[in-house]
Amino acid sequence: MKLNKKLSPYPILSTMDKDYVEGLFKADIKVEHEMHSLSFYVTYELDEPELMALIDNGKAVFVTHIECALVGFRKAIISQNKKVEESIEYDNFVDEVEISTFVVAKKDIKAYTNSNFGKNFEKNASFDIWTGGVLAIGDTYTVYVHRAPNAREKMEDIIKLKVDDEGENIWVQTEGDCLIIYMSKKILEAYLDRCKKDRYTMVSLLFLPAMMSVLEQMKEGEGVFDDFRWYKVLKKMLESDGIEIASLETTAGNSKKSILAVVQKMFKDPIEKAFDELVKDKFIR
Repeated sequence: MKLNKKLSPYPILSTMDKDYVEGLFKADIKVEHEMHSLSFYVTYELDEPELMALIDNGKAVFVTHIECALVGFRKAIISQNKKVEESIEYDNFVDEVEISTFVVAKKDIKAYTNSNFGKNFEKNASFDIWTGGVLAIGDTYTVYVHRAPNAREKMEDIIKLKVDDEGENIWVQTEGDCLIIYMSKKILEAYLDRCKKDRYTMVSLLFLPAMMSVLEQMKEGEGVFDDFRWYKVLKKMLESDGIEIASLETTAGNSKKSILAVVQKMFKDPIEKAFDELVKDKFIR
C-alpha cells in the first residue's frame, strides 16, 4: 500500500523527506510459514515523543496493512501496542504479499502541533488531523508465497466420511487418493447433527485420533503411500512447518514433532476450543 505523501497538507514522519527535524518510525517484521497460514510478527519502534504521546493517550494507533494484490486481499491490523501478532489463512495469498506500516489518527485531532516540525513549516504551525489521517509512514516489506492460485489443497479436500454397515469401530482407509474415515451410522448422524454448532468438539473426537493413526502409518510405511494425493498434501503441510515424515515422534513428550502436537496444529488447536464450546453449552460448570 503506497501513499502519495506529497499530497498531505500536514507533516508526516517518514524517511522520504524532512517534515520532521528529528524522529524515527520503523518496524521489525518477521513472517513465519505455518501449516495453514502465514504468521506475522511486527515490533514497532517510534522515536518521536509527541507522536508516541498521541498513541499513549488513545488518539492514534499503529496500523499494519497486509495486502495481496493478485487475489484482492487486504487487511488492516490496528493496535496501540508496539508488538503485533496476526495469523492469516494461506488461501488469501498468492506470490507477492506486501506489508505496510503506519501511525494513524484514531480520532479527529484539532490544532495538532509538534516541536519537531521541519523548517518548511511555520513556527508553531498547527493542523487539524481527521480520523484516519496518516501521521507516520514506515517502510514497506514484501514476502513471497510461491504457489499458483487455488493450488493449495485443504484438509477437507482429502478426507471423506462414510458409514461402515458392519462395524462399530472408527477406522481409516488409506488406500486411494482420499482418506476415508469409516464409522457407524449412529456416530455419523451425531457428527452431522453437531458439527456446525460444536465444530472443534467433533474435530477432537473424530478427526484428531483418526489423523494421529494416519501419521503413524505414514512414518512406519515409508514409500507405501507416495502415489496417493492425500499423502502428497499431508507431506507438503508437514514440510511447510519444517517437519520431515521420518522425524515424526510417536512417543509422549512436549515436542513440536510429536504426532499429537502435529495433529493439533493441523486442526488449529481444537482441544482448547472444544472446551470453550462445552462451556458455552453448559456441559461444564
